[in-house]
Amino acid sequence: REDHLNHEIDVALEDRERAGTPFEAVLKKRLSRRAMLQGMAGAGAVAASGPASAFNLLALNLRRGEISDTLTFESVEGSTRDAIVLPRGYDESVIIRWGDSLEPNVPDLDTSTIIDGGLTTTGAAERQAAQFGYNCDAVEFFSLPAASSNSDFGLVAVNHEYTNDALLFPTFGDEAAHPGPDGSFDISDFHAQNPEAVGVMKACHGVSVVEVRKIGSTWEYIKDSPFNRRITGDTPIQITGPAAGHPFLQTAADSTGTVVNGTYNNCAGGRTPWGTYLSAEENFDQYFGNFTAYAESPDADPKIVEFHRRIPLPGGRGRRGFEFGDGRFDAGANPTEPFRFGWIVEIDPYQPFATPKKRTAMGRFKHECATAIQASTGQLVVYSGDDARMEYVYKFVTADAVSTNRRENEDLLDKGTLYVAKFNDDGTGEWLAIDWASQPALQTEFDSQAEVLINTRRAGDILGATPMDRPEDVEANPVTNRVYVACTNNTRRTFDEGSRNFQGRELSTVPDKQNPRGPNRYGHIMEIIETGDNNAATTFDWEIFMLCGDPKSTEGTFLTTLDFVSGPLRQDDTYYAGFTDPDQLAPIGSPDNINFDNFGNLWIVTDGSQPTGVHDGCFAVPTQGPNRGRLRQFMSTARDSEVCGCEFTPNNQTLFFAIQHPGDGGGAKNPTSYWPDGELADVESPDAVPTQPRPSLIAVTRATGGRIGGLK
Repeated sequence: REDHLNHEIDVALEDRERAGTPFEAVLKKRLSRRAMLQGMAGAGAVAASGPASAFNLLALNLRRGEISDTLTFESVEGSTRDAIVLPRGYDESVIIRWGDSLEPNVPDLDTSTIIDGGLTTTGAAERQAAQFGYNCDAVEFFSLPAASSNSDFGLVAVNHEYTNDALLFPTFGDEAAHPGPDGSFDISDFHAQNPEAVGVMKACHGVSVVEVRKIGSTWEYIKDSPFNRRITGDTPIQITGPAAGHPFLQTAADSTGTVVNGTYNNCAGGRTPWGTYLSAEENFDQYFGNFTAYAESPDADPKIVEFHRRIPLPGGRGRRGFEFGDGRFDAGANPTEPFRFGWIVEIDPYQPFATPKKRTAMGRFKHECATAIQASTGQLVVYSGDDARMEYVYKFVTADAVSTNRRENEDLLDKGTLYVAKFNDDGTGEWLAIDWASQPALQTEFDSQAEVLINTRRAGDILGATPMDRPEDVEANPVTNRVYVACTNNTRRTFDEGSRNFQGRELSTVPDKQNPRGPNRYGHIMEIIETGDNNAATTFDWEIFMLCGDPKSTEGTFLTTLDFVSGPLRQDDTYYAGFTDPDQLAPIGSPDNINFDNFGNLWIVTDGSQPTGVHDGCFAVPTQGPNRGRLRQFMSTARDSEVCGCEFTPNNQTLFFAIQHPGDGGGAKNPTSYWPDGELADVESPDAVPTQPRPSLIAVTRATGGRIGGLK
C-alpha cells in the first residue's frame, strides 16, 4: 500500500512541477515526502493523543492544588475593530485565505473581479475546486511525519461550512437585477443568468487538507505539497456502516446506496487517535428544495415523508437554489437524496488519494462535532451535539478497542453503539442506547437499525432524551476525562405554558434545571462526569459549569451557587463555576466550539450575540484548581465574523483559528468588513484600495516563543 501511495505522490509531483522546476528540487521533495510516509507506515502505530509527560506532571500538580493557575495572559477587552485583537506579547499570521490555490498550476482567486461577477464566469467552479474553500470552520492539526508530535510541520484539515452568496455574487439577492412576479428576488432567474454559480457554491463547500510549516514565529502553507487536497460538494464519498445500501439511501444515480457525491455544511469536527479527520455534516437540509411537490404527490411513500419530518426540507425553492443547477437537490424528484447527508465523514489526511467515508453507525442528524477520546476500556468514544433548539447530545462507543496498528482501525467506526443523553433533575444522567435490537420501543416504529440511524432524532424522541438549548460542541477534557457541552443559546426558551413546534414535534418551552434560563440569549456550558471516569460508561453525573452573560450586568444577578429552589433564573443571571469575583471575569455570549490545552484549561470560541455588543472572540478558563471558573478573553475577531477552530499544536505553542464569514452583514458591493487584507477604517479613507472579506485560517504565537496562555 505504501508503494502504491509513493507512486501516486511521484506522479502528483511530476504533474505539479513540470513547469521547469530543477531536478534537484524535485528529488529533494520526493525524498522528504518518502521519509514522512515511511515514518507513517513504520510507526503503523496510533499517534499519541494525550499531552506530553511533562505537561501531564504539571496538570497533576494543578489537580493537587500545587499550581494555582496555568493561564497567565492579560485578558483583552471586547472590541468592535475590523481586526484581530490579542493580548500583549502575541502575534497572528494569516496562513491561507479563501481562494488561495492548493496547486501550483492553478491561480489564486483575484478578489478584485468579484464585484464585476468574476465568480460567474466559465471556469470559476473548476478553479475553486483547487482553491482553499469558503467559510472555514473546524481545524485539526496532524503532525508530519505521522505518529509524531512535531509541532512545526504538519497538515491541517479544515471544514468549509457554507457560502455567503451575496458576498460571492454581486446580484445575488438583488430584486432589481432578478425580479420575481411579486417584485421579490427571483433565485431561479439568478441561476438562469449565472449557470456557473451553483458549481462555484458546491466547490466552496467541503474540506481542505493543507500542508503547513512554521518559519520563525509565523506559519505558511506549501502550495505544491502532494498532501494538499480539496473535498468538495461533488467528490465521491463511500457510505459505510449499518445504513449503507438501505433503500432510503438509494437514488436513480446510485442504485447501491453506497456512494454519494460530496459533503455539505461541514461544521465542527474531530480527530481519531490513529490520525484521521472526522468532519460533521450539519445544516444540510438548506441545500434542497421543492419537497412539497413530492410530499403532496399521490405516489409519495408515506414512510419517506415521515422520515423527513424531524429534519424538515424546504417545501418550495431552496435557499441557494441548488436545484436549478444540479437536479439531485430537487427533493420533489429525488426525495431520498437528503438521507445521504447529515453523517460523520472520516478522511485520512495522510493518504491524499483515499476515498472519504460517511460512517452511518454514528447516526444522522445535524452534527456539530465528532470529538473523540479513548475510554479506559480501550474503546473509542465520539461525542456529538445536534445543533438546533431543543435537540440532543449523543456519543458513539466503538464495539472494539483501538488498535496500535493503524490499519486495524480503518473500519473501527462502522461497529458500535450510539447513545443519546438523558439529564435527570437530580444531577444524574443516563446514556440511552439507540439500538433497535435491544430497545423494544424502537421496534414499534422502525424495521431495522438502519432505519433508526437514518431517523436518529426520532429515535431520541422515543427513548426520552433531554432537549437542550442548541448543543453544539461536545468535548472530553484529556486531563480529567470530564465532558463539556456548549449550549450556544435558545431565545425560544420561554416561561409560556403549553407546547411549541420544534423540528417536527411539540415540546414545552419552560426552563428546566438543565436549561434554567428563559430566554437563554447567551447560552451555557454543561459539565458531565462519566461514571468511574470511564467515557464508555452508560451513566453520569452532570452540573452547569457556566451560565454565560455579563457578570457585572445590573439586569441580572451574579451567582456563586445555583439554587433552583428559589425560583427560575433570568436571562441576565450569570454563573461561572462558583468563581466569586465578577471583577476578574470577562463577559461572554453564545459559546460555540471548545477545546483544551495540555493542562485541561477550557478554551471557548463564540458565535452570536455578545452581552456588551462587541465582536465574537476566544476565551479561556481553568476547569480545576482555585481559579476554576475564572474566564478571561484571549482574542477578539474582525467585524461580522465568527471564530472557529481553536486548535493547538501538540506543544501548545501555536493556536489555530478559522475566521468565518467576515463582512457577513453586507454584500459584494458594500461589505461590512475588509479583513484580512484591509481594515474597515483604513479602506474608508480616500486613498484606500477596496478589498473583499475572505474567510481565512490564522495562527497565533507568542512573540518571544512559549506556550499559548501562560507558563513560559
